[in-house]
Amino acid sequence: MRVVQQICTGFVFAVAAATLAQPATAQTSQVLSRSDLSAPIQFDWSSIGTELSVHSSPFNVALGADLTMTVSTATGSAMERRTQGQSWGGNFTHGEALLWTNSHTGPLTFAFSQAISGFGSNIMQNQYGSFIGTIRTFDAGHNLLGSFTVNGVANGNADGTASFLGAQSTSGIRYVELDVTTHDFAINALSISVGDVSTVPEPASVVLLATGLAAIGLVGARRRRRA
Repeated sequence: MRVVQQICTGFVFAVAAATLAQPATAQTSQVLSRSDLSAPIQFDWSSIGTELSVHSSPFNVALGADLTMTVSTATGSAMERRTQGQSWGGNFTHGEALLWTNSHTGPLTFAFSQAISGFGSNIMQNQYGSFIGTIRTFDAGHNLLGSFTVNGVANGNADGTASFLGAQSTSGIRYVELDVTTHDFAINALSISVGDVSTVPEPASVVLLATGLAAIGLVGARRRRRA
């Protein structure tokens, strides 16, 4: 029986080592709040200009020593800086600096000089009522990593209830699109993650490890019955 137990124990260690060596499954998932983005960069639109300043498409902003972001519209139309409670009557938090698509429909595209792991912002269409917001993420080859939607409600309460659109990926995000299908829209500060996102082991490896642990348990149970 000792030999059998030693064989099973060796099997478990071998499977555990193989599981750790397995490449993790690339995963892209929706993020429902800013707090779910680990160690984000917070980019506030007040840094690009004063209230009502107009910004041509595309324009570039520096996010750090080695990271830049290019912001553009699908139509090439200019964007405008607005502020909740002054030139924007919506349900962002009062005083928040916003970027508006300036009466043109989206999407807004954000291109990054290096891969990021997460992105998010609150969004509101420029018409009161229900809307659907969409976030799409792409890798360096413009391959779609994930597309997610949120059901939003636009109103003039200035209470911070504008819907959050976010996503994170283990594959490395280089491009992000934000969109509201039928109307122009505004967004508030961006949350951007540049660190690693936890990965998910391959399902087959998990099954193998579980099988090995079950074998150890079975041998132990038999020994207790015979004792």
